[in-house]
Amino acid sequence: TLMNNYGQGISTVGMVDMQTDMRRHTGARLLDAIKKLFRKKSIEPPMLAYIEDTNAYRYQDTRITNFTAIIANKMANKTLGESDLDVIGEGDRTEYVRKALDSFWINAKNAVSTAYGIGGCAVVPYLYGDRMYCSMVPGNQFFITSMAGAEIMSCAVKCDERRTRYHTYSRIADHSVSGNVYTIINKVVDENNAEHPMSVVEDWASIPEQVVITGVDRLPVAYIKCPSNPRRPLRPEGVPITYGCKEVLDDIANTLIEYRKEYELKRTFVGVDQTVVDKDGEMPRGGLFKKVLTNGGKVGTGSPMEVYSPDLRQIAYHERLMDLYALLENQIGTSSGILTKQESSNATATEIKQANLDTKSMVALMQRELDRAIDTIAYAAELYADVYGVRGESPEVNISWDMSLWESSAETFSQMVQAAALDAIDATEIRSFITGESREEAEEAVKKIKAENPTTEQIFGI
Repeated sequence: TLMNNYGQGISTVGMVDMQTDMRRHTGARLLDAIKKLFRKKSIEPPMLAYIEDTNAYRYQDTRITNFTAIIANKMANKTLGESDLDVIGEGDRTEYVRKALDSFWINAKNAVSTAYGIGGCAVVPYLYGDRMYCSMVPGNQFFITSMAGAEIMSCAVKCDERRTRYHTYSRIADHSVSGNVYTIINKVVDENNAEHPMSVVEDWASIPEQVVITGVDRLPVAYIKCPSNPRRPLRPEGVPITYGCKEVLDDIANTLIEYRKEYELKRTFVGVDQTVVDKDGEMPRGGLFKKVLTNGGKVGTGSPMEVYSPDLRQIAYHERLMDLYALLENQIGTSSGILTKQESSNATATEIKQANLDTKSMVALMQRELDRAIDTIAYAAELYADVYGVRGESPEVNISWDMSLWESSAETFSQMVQAAALDAIDATEIRSFITGESREEAEEAVKKIKAENPTTEQIFGI
């Protein structure tokens, strides 16, 4: 086995067969289609597309105990928690942007867990009628074809797939920005990368083959990337959170298999002495036995039956699994509490914060990715609002991140009260923190409370 430039093992046997398999593989096939349809190449080599597809299949595998999916889901829960997305403003334009962002936010958990599990997730705006919605595209179906620094300038996306009796059709879109012009080109190919008109699938017939929008300053396509370090160049799409952890994942899987076998072999059973059975190994067909010979055939030393129920080697297997879980947590860069039990008894708030530092750091990095993605989605919504003539002032978009896992609510409330006394924040923010209301709802409630409970100065006009 050789190691390629991307840290993956390659068997030296049947290299030609592997290359043929790569051409048939979804990722490699999509790269061929992009090159043929749009005359563009992905920044990443074909081998990486093959690897990313493999990572995606592993994450999506529901036949096994999937630890990548378990970790991705738990990290997504910690990233989002009970966070709120607020679109503040009034008018048709605010409502247009709010609905566009809502189409993303209701699926944000899936997008974040996909980013952790596969390496990244693209959020691609699309139009249905005059409304903008967001499509979540896993990283193995998103190909960056041009970048300027860390900014994506053009990309190709597998948007949809439909299967008929004889063919599998894929709709691929090329998104690019040149100057201040944003261009979308839609194409359809079959499983052999033969091009077809959009009308080959009835639902796609109304989708224009080309859309051109002027007056843009960036690509209105968001990409949420897993914060894990790829440790290799040419990985702009990111890597799964369990990247490079194959050995410990295999050890965990093997230990679980041994544990299951040990349990099956040590099931409780009722054993009877050999003197109870006849020469053919059968129990007598009649009669009641008040006592049987046991303990080597010595009369009077046994009981009518012996129960054989040895203890499982539970402690050994449990400790082995806990060690492997802890090793995996260290490898992926999180604190304990993802797979292992987090010890928090008798710990102070400061100690709990320190114990969660690694996980909190990774969550903060993912939240930064989400901040950028939401900013891009809001920008796209404003762009399409202009296209359809939706007037009004641009709304303010805020994310209230749930910090309850990392901070004491009582401590935070005390800090907010002190800040309000110094006029650093207002009562609206405090009410929103306590009740979980949006800023607009909290503001209306505070106004109502103040109107119903006027101060002495207000009563006497002082």
